[in-house]
Amino acid sequence: MEESSAPKPVLEFNFKAEVDNDIFNIILTQNYENCEHLIIKISQTNAIPPTSYEAKFTKKDLDTTSRYFKMFDDISQLFPEMQSKFEKKEYNIKKNQNAILIYFILGIKNIPDFSLIIPKTQNSINSTVEALCQLVNKMQNDNKKMQDEMNKILNDNKTMKDEINTLKEEIIKLKK
Repeated sequence: MEESSAPKPVLEFNFKAEVDNDIFNIILTQNYENCEHLIIKISQTNAIPPTSYEAKFTKKDLDTTSRYFKMFDDISQLFPEMQSKFEKKEYNIKKNQNAILIYFILGIKNIPDFSLIIPKTQNSINSTVEALCQLVNKMQNDNKKMQDEMNKILNDNKTMKDEINTLKEEIIKLKK
């Protein structure tokens, strides 16, 4: 097996929670650092500032979480299985104050569903300020687009009123 610290393929998924309409971006990475790790990074993209969560699991960590993982010899075998769970949306996300819990739906008899705990990471002041600046810029752009749209509607409305007045004048002239 390859021994390097280079990240393995990154898989990225988006998830919208049905209860709170929270939007999460999930990144799944397989990495090696003396032993294999499955890295799960989650960011809540519609939070201000965006909230980040991250956890790194070894095969041993996962085996203690659920006997489901014992079917796999190592993380490289598990990685495609986890990918398919995310692609098929066979999971649910629950958030508490300090972590996100990913509940996986297995559909395998005698093996209960399980959850992985992904703790919240600390946001730096710089990342918070940057996120707020990005939000202000987005709001300014959205406001400008909305003003342009309103001006177009007002101009279209004025044009229609002018056309209606012209038609009224012509009708009055024809009646005379």
